[in-house]
Amino acid sequence: MGTLVTSVTETNRIDFPLSSATYVMLSPLPMQNPPLTVEGFGPVNGSSHEDGEVVYITNQSVTYPFTLKNNSSLTSPQNRLATISGADVILNSRETIMMVYDANYSGGGRWRELFKSQ
Repeated sequence: MGTLVTSVTETNRIDFPLSSATYVMLSPLPMQNPPLTVEGFGPVNGSSHEDGEVVYITNQSVTYPFTLKNNSSLTSPQNRLATISGADVILNSRETIMMVYDANYSGGGRWRELFKSQ
């Protein structure tokens, strides 16, 4: 992955497609019903994830939160997210989460949460 920043407005995703950016500013659609949920991260250009890849995801919205699902069965195991708490993570306005791809995660590779701002 590169060092690019990308900004996207998004609807619900099973596998949010990562670009070559390491910093993604994500905006839920206003008044989206149900609220935006990301089940996992798809690899760049449909290839595979690289061990140690880091991505920062920021909720760019000033109003609407979105949810990152922990270990969702709706996505491929290698695209799943593993949170520190073991529960879904809600990113409120202007919050950021840092995740790293861990190819050696128990049960197969996962995107592991390293840090979430408050």
